[in-house]
Amino acid sequence: QAWPAGGYGGPAEARRTGGYSGVRVEVIATLGSIDDSYGLAPALQLASYVVTDGSQGPLQYKYYYFRSPTSRRDLTVQLTQNSICLTDLIVSSMDRRPTRSKMAAAGGAVGWWKSEATLGSGRQVIIRDYDPGYQEGAMYYIGVYSVTSCVYYITARIDIPAPNLILGGPAAAGLVSATSFTIYRFVAGLSSANVYVTVKQRVLTQGLAVYVKYCRPGGLGGVASSCVPTLLDHDYQTTTPIAGVTTWYSVSFEAAAPEDLFYVAVYGQDGTSTGGPIYYYTIEVSADPPPGPPS
Repeated sequence: QAWPAGGYGGPAEARRTGGYSGVRVEVIATLGSIDDSYGLAPALQLASYVVTDGSQGPLQYKYYYFRSPTSRRDLTVQLTQNSICLTDLIVSSMDRRPTRSKMAAAGGAVGWWKSEATLGSGRQVIIRDYDPGYQEGAMYYIGVYSVTSCVYYITARIDIPAPNLILGGPAAAGLVSATSFTIYRFVAGLSSANVYVTVKQRVLTQGLAVYVKYCRPGGLGGVASSCVPTLLDHDYQTTTPIAGVTTWYSVSFEAAAPEDLFYVAVYGQDGTSTGGPIYYYTIEVSADPPPGPPS
């Protein structure tokens, strides 16, 4: 299935989202703390599509929070583990310090969500905009519980429909800030052939990484997973520019069927840009390898 540009899943969704197209980074918050009447360490405020490092000891909780937008969007909290550890995510719009025992005591009341295992040794919670406990412009609080000592990445996303790239189509201009993702998707449109995703960064800047993930129907082995790639959960990636071209990045892989759906994440690596905290680039998808270095 191919989606028209600016319409995620067809006309009905395009109407609901206002026909979103192009690239937009929607920030819901910056790092900060909330009023802590519990005498615990301040909770960290998360921003949409911004990667935050986390770590904690065994049998401990660490807390985060974010505010949902005033427009109805699916919300995703995604944790990918950077060490061998066991974690749970508990999300609540009813309690500032959600725990597993508090959720059990709530007895299935609205405003509580718990994680499910995902691919890539991580956890995620998806709050659909039609869930009974969903609230617009509300605070959501996240409790990360670790059975063992753990190091991880945590991301809160407002799931704005990703813009579509077209195989062989024109390059799209984009931007991404440091330690953040900008997400795209495309349908392969061909079978048993190589596909090339090429990102060309503005001259005199560098420091991007490109991650690609195949959106498996129904997940892998019956396990549901997010289609959006992360730093640790992806199928293909490059963090190194093409040899001889310091500002071009290319990922190649084989598409098995024309209907295969792929998601692409362009990530701004922190502290490596000579052009400032915002990275500008173009991105394109092609059946042909990228040309040689520009003269």
